Amino acid sequence: MRDMNRIAMGRWVAILVLTLIAACARKHRPEPEPTPPPAAVKPVPPLGAAPGLPIPEPGPDGRFETINSGVGAQEAVWHVRAALNVAALSCRDDGTLTRTYNQLLTQRKAALNTAYASETTRFKAAGLPALDRHMTQLYNFFAQPPAQVAFCQAAKAEMPQAVAVQAADLPGYAPQALARLEAPVLAFYAAYDRYRHDLAAWEANPNKASTETFAARAAPMAKMAADDASDTPTAANWRIQIGAFTGQPAAEAAWSIGTSLMVSIATTIIVVGAFFSAAGWLSSPTGSARGARRVLAPALDRYLPYCYGGLAVILGIYLLSASGVGLRIFLTVVVIGVMAALGLRELSKQTAEEFPGLTYDEVFAPTRKAIGTAVADAKLGERASKLKRPEGKRPSGGGMGIPDVRRPAGGRRERPAEVMREEDARLSSLERLATLHEKGVLTDEEFATEKARLLKF
Repeated sequence: MRDMNRIAMGRWVAILVLTLIAACARKHRPEPEPTPPPAAVKPVPPLGAAPGLPIPEPGPDGRFETINSGVGAQEAVWHVRAALNVAALSCRDDGTLTRTYNQLLTQRKAALNTAYASETTRFKAAGLPALDRHMTQLYNFFAQPPAQVAFCQAAKAEMPQAVAVQAADLPGYAPQALARLEAPVLAFYAAYDRYRHDLAAWEANPNKASTETFAARAAPMAKMAADDASDTPTAANWRIQIGAFTGQPAAEAAWSIGTSLMVSIATTIIVVGAFFSAAGWLSSPTGSARGARRVLAPALDRYLPYCYGGLAVILGIYLLSASGVGLRIFLTVVVIGVMAALGLRELSKQTAEEFPGLTYDEVFAPTRKAIGTAVADAKLGERASKLKRPEGKRPSGGGMGIPDVRRPAGGRRERPAEVMREEDARLSSLERLATLHEKGVLTDEEFATEKARLLKF
């Protein structure tokens, strides 16, 4: 019996020992599968720029070649003017930029004209299209939308300095000012270049964890954009695209410029159309045109060089008095002047064939004859003799006055008053004839005939 109890107790002790050993042993757990690295987010262009922009590649020194690279001092003056012009049109403010820019144009007109002449010198051989392309690229450089916020801040700081600089100091000031104005654009180029490299790395390995996005890089300038947008009320924050994001004042300025340009074009069309219409009528076979050519014939025959000189003086006065005359307007005026000179030459040939050797005496002879005939038909002498003049005391006797009597054919003595009236009328008529003759209304022959008729009486 004892043996059985001893065996049962040994079994329970063995079970207890095994249980304790199992409880103290480490449990084996399967190793978890490694978590794959998070996929990199596709990089986005900085500052809301579009993908695939043709941004220039940086050089070995990390600098970007732009339209402002390598320009001289005078050309830098013109590039600064272009940058400030973009700012006056595109940047939102209370109108200070526009007013200050107009002040700069007025006070530094001569210096800016010199700078423009230097800017256009290297395009003379290439012609006007090359100059137009260059100017378009220059304005577009400063009007790039992604860099507009920072550019407007730089322009607002630069504008007062540009006005304060004296004309003689502009060439020395312009290169440094140009560097400050293009700095925001160059910063955008650098950010976009980093984006292109990150995009290439992402496309090569989409899971590359070290690839960065430009969301963090763009945050500071995005905040600047938000601050700039909060400068004006929400109702006024409407925008249009004119080469850069702009506000309402710039839109109104652009509309005003476009309207004035259309008015200028319409005026030019009307003036040129009137010029060609007048030229066509003057060369036509109508009676009125032939009469006009007859009047112009002596001047075109004898004084044609003076006509050319007068035309040149008129065009020169226009070019000197007109403000903002560019190369295109200058060439237009020159072309119109050349066409007018050729028209005068052809008109001179036409009048020489129609009226050879015609003089102004012959031109106006019918007019003078008509006036003389009208004077003769009016019988001025007879009408003047019938005019009553107030009678006054006249001296008599002593040979101091007009004779008292005149004996007519009938033998009757006329009264002194009648004689005086006739003499006064004759003298008045003679004086009037002399006046008409001096003015050229009557020819010598007409004057002599009428004078003889009056002296018969």
